Amino acid sequence: HTVDIHEDVMDGDFQLSVTPMKDTTGAITGSIHVLHDISRRKSDETALRRMSEELRTIIDNAPAMIWYKDTKNNFVRVNPAGARAFGKTKEQIEGRNAAELFPDHAEQYYQDDLDVIRSGKPKLGIIEQLPTARGDTIWVQTDKVPIKDESGTITGVLVIVEDITERKITQEALALANKK
Repeated sequence: HTVDIHEDVMDGDFQLSVTPMKDTTGAITGSIHVLHDISRRKSDETALRRMSEELRTIIDNAPAMIWYKDTKNNFVRVNPAGARAFGKTKEQIEGRNAAELFPDHAEQYYQDDLDVIRSGKPKLGIIEQLPTARGDTIWVQTDKVPIKDESGTITGVLVIVEDITERKITQEALALANKK
C-alpha cells in the first residue's frame, strides 16, 4: 500500500509504502515501511497549481478576445471575451473545428494560422474586420503566436484579438477632416 502523508515531526511530505512480510506458510509476520521524501514535489505541485490558477484568472478576465487553436484549426481554449464575441459559450466552442463553427470565415483566418505554424514566427498587428454574433462587423487588431511543446514542436496558435473599432473610426474621421 502506498500513500502520501505530511509528517509534522519531520516537517515534510513523504510517500509511505508498506509491504507485508510473510513467512513460508504465507502468514503475515510483519511489514516493511519505506518513507520517501516528496516535499520538493509537493511544493512544486502547489506552485504549479497556483501559477495555473493565476494564468486562468488573467486570461479569463482579460478584455481582449483570446483563444488557442491546435494545428488543425480546432479551438482548444477560448476566454469569455472571445466566446461573447462569437455569441457562444466556451463549451460550445472548445473542442470544435473553426470551419464547423464559422464556415464563412474559418478558412480566411486559418491561412494566417498556417503562416505562423509553418514559419514558427509570430504574426503581429494584423488589422482586419471580424463579424460578431450581433451581426455587425468590428475592426480588430490580431496577434498570432506559435505555441510550442517542450521539444520545440509547434502544437498550435495563441490568438489575441483587440477591438479597435473606435480607434479606426477616429482615424478615418481625422483623415477626412485633414482632407477637407
